[in-house]
Amino acid sequence: MSSFTTILVFLDGYRLPSDVSWMKEDSRVYTFDEWIIIRDYEEFVSYIDTIGVPRVISFGYNLLSKDKTGYNCAEYLIEYCSRYDLMPPVQLCHSTNKKGKKEINILWDKFIDILFKHNQPIY
Repeated sequence: MSSFTTILVFLDGYRLPSDVSWMKEDSRVYTFDEWIIIRDYEEFVSYIDTIGVPRVISFGYNLLSKDKTGYNCAEYLIEYCSRYDLMPPVQLCHSTNKKGKKEINILWDKFIDILFKHNQPIY
């Protein structure tokens, strides 16, 4: 278990980072070649448990997993960072699923708020 490993993780069941053209404020980051692409929940958990926390993660909501989504991955990552007292990565959410994107962002924002309330530095 390590704190930070690869720089960029792209979590999406179908898309590539280069497909993300609708993220105006963060569009440049999706042109980088260094993304590690993860397609489902099981692969995500295995990656985090084996490699560690990336510096940046971009969440999609719909994955290839039958019963798990990007939201479940966000929950897992939050629990992992909390358990090992690790800094969370920079979080982006490129999902076009409006409800899923909102759920992921609310969950992540609550996590960051809790870290700030406990006076833990984020970056």
